[in-house]
Amino acid sequence: MDLKDMLDMLHGYREQESKRMEQKQAMIDSVMTPLIVQEIREIEEEFATSPEMVEKVKLLTNQIKNAVLDLGETFRGNHLMAVYSKGRDGWDMVAMKKYAESHPEIEEFKKTGKPSVKFQKVVEK
Repeated sequence: MDLKDMLDMLHGYREQESKRMEQKQAMIDSVMTPLIVQEIREIEEEFATSPEMVEKVKLLTNQIKNAVLDLGETFRGNHLMAVYSKGRDGWDMVAMKKYAESHPEIEEFKKTGKPSVKFQKVVEK
């Protein structure tokens, strides 16, 4: 079996699982009476996060982030901690490759990470 066949098979498995989940949801929906649906909707509304709370969380989160950045170290509370990470060094790789052409000795300092694979859908044009 070649790689294309394997990818197509993986897609088929994912599609099968997606269809099973759709069937599950359809079965759940079929036993839900309009009264139950309405009651669930009311419960969802009652427990929805208020815009005021969203704003409070956003404001406090930004205040904590700024304080930790100013402090320059991780700060621990009783239930949460704000983990400080110093900025990572980076290089302009296009410029470095160009530089390495005339200074090949710099290549010994280059590190190459492990390759990885991620899956994404093929987009039809």
